[in-house]
Amino acid sequence: MKYTSILFALVFMSCGNQRNSAVKVQTANIPSKSMTLYTDKTELFVEFPALVVGNASRFAAHFTVLEGHQPVRKGSVTLSLIKGDKGLRSVVEAPSSPGIFSPTLQPKEAGNFQLIFEITTPTYTDKIIVHDIIVYATPEEAIAALGDAAEVGGITFLKEQAWKMDFQTAPVILDTIYDVINTSGVWMPSPGSVKTLVASADGVVDFAMDNMTEGALVKKGQLLMALSSSGLATNNLGAEIASAKAKFQQVKSAYDRKKELYESKIVPKSEFEKVESDYLVSKSNYETLSAGVSGSGKQVRAPFDGFIKSINVSNGEYAAQGKPLVSVATHRSRMLKTQVAPSSRLSIENLRGIWFQNEDAHGKT
Repeated sequence: MKYTSILFALVFMSCGNQRNSAVKVQTANIPSKSMTLYTDKTELFVEFPALVVGNASRFAAHFTVLEGHQPVRKGSVTLSLIKGDKGLRSVVEAPSSPGIFSPTLQPKEAGNFQLIFEITTPTYTDKIIVHDIIVYATPEEAIAALGDAAEVGGITFLKEQAWKMDFQTAPVILDTIYDVINTSGVWMPSPGSVKTLVASADGVVDFAMDNMTEGALVKKGQLLMALSSSGLATNNLGAEIASAKAKFQQVKSAYDRKKELYESKIVPKSEFEKVESDYLVSKSNYETLSAGVSGSGKQVRAPFDGFIKSINVSNGEYAAQGKPLVSVATHRSRMLKTQVAPSSRLSIENLRGIWFQNEDAHGKT
């Protein structure tokens, strides 16, 4: 009888261990859920075992700051499971490793819940709400609804790997995809953005800029060069200005006298009008010759802010009136000149946009 009792006890213990083992296997096979969620500040990738009444589910919540795509390194996370006005809450004061927080929830009743992630960092706070999270009554219900955990497969790419790379995910959007035509081009000043300055008088070119080279930046009104006629036997600007000034002063004196006589009705209108015409012509000629003159040289100034596109004369060179001296262009308007193969003609007719890359810069038109 003594031996029979011992044998019965051993059999009972053996059966009990089998039942415990079965429960553990069922728990281990509870399927996991994963999801990726976004706000305008944060990306959340979270994995967790399906929620079952009485089972503790540990979450692996990966928080990424969208600006710069870096893991959240400091802060706390509060995870809440809410149904109506009741719920559970789990607070994690710091990440277990950069970007990863591991709160745990153990649901007490089955049903449809809200899952709320609240993150607080030294620089910002954010909240992510997940609706329709099911808490199952038993592990069997979870497996029946989601499948066995052993059936899950696929290739994984960990967030820890992504954080170390120039890699980022974004929500899928519905958009139109177009064909792409790859080509190259040259930036050129657009028509109307280049002005060529010409010699308004004969003279010897004298550069006023130390860095008078193509591409040099200039400001509106900046002195670029001067045309000096000093020492020239003919077409001497200084002599022409002096002559025009003397003639202007002489005609002006005659005009002033005739004007007084005409206002006193001593001379007829026709005689006054002839003197007035000579005065106006003489005045215009003198002002044109003397405009932009400093010393014995005619000044050439930049018409607007921009850069020197081309230089058509050399320092010290003689330039006749009307000769092109320098071209100035502006950055405010540019033209991209490119060539496309004839086979792409139909695509060009339906062109929707142009993307360009200039060294390290990118742009779109």
